[in-house]
Amino acid sequence: NPDFSIVEQRLMPLDAAREAVGVFRANRIDCWVFAGNAWLILNPAGSHVVHETRTVQTPPTIVPAFTDEHLAAAGKIVGPNDDYDLIARLAAQLQEALGGRANVARSQPYYCDVVAPGIDKGRLVTLLAQRLQVPAQEIMVLGDMENDLEMFRVAGFAVAMGNAADAVKRAAQAVTLSNDEDGFATAIERHVFGD
Repeated sequence: NPDFSIVEQRLMPLDAAREAVGVFRANRIDCWVFAGNAWLILNPAGSHVVHETRTVQTPPTIVPAFTDEHLAAAGKIVGPNDDYDLIARLAAQLQEALGGRANVARSQPYYCDVVAPGIDKGRLVTLLAQRLQVPAQEIMVLGDMENDLEMFRVAGFAVAMGNAADAVKRAAQAVTLSNDEDGFATAIERHVFGD
């Protein structure tokens, strides 16, 4: 909602949240827990904390440990790390280990996201379309990572960013400039306003 109140949320099972945090910690990754409107971290000097703070324009809440209360309220757990191969391996390992108890995806080459089962960007587009009473076929989406493919399948028009993975570009109806080249604005101007 405009006031940032939560419209709907799906939480991970507590055992899946515990296991995800355990895997990240075992691999020396300072993970984050998103619970309600709170972004919880253990290490303010951890990987990508400064970058994410600028991106979301909200400071994290530093906690001494992730408690069961935190994990029971977790909508998302993120493992950030600049070792892209490690993040890819952990994403596959976590998806296999967690099975149907969670959905695992890489939202950036350096982020491994763990969310509730059945939750992905395609589901979000479907829910928003229903809530706003807009046919999904009239929705345009933009993406650059493989976790965007589900919303590409649901929306009427999919645009890949210029920096997108090849699989994402192949799945899109159009490709725009990269994030750094204002590709989002370019896509809106071209495909929404017809400029």
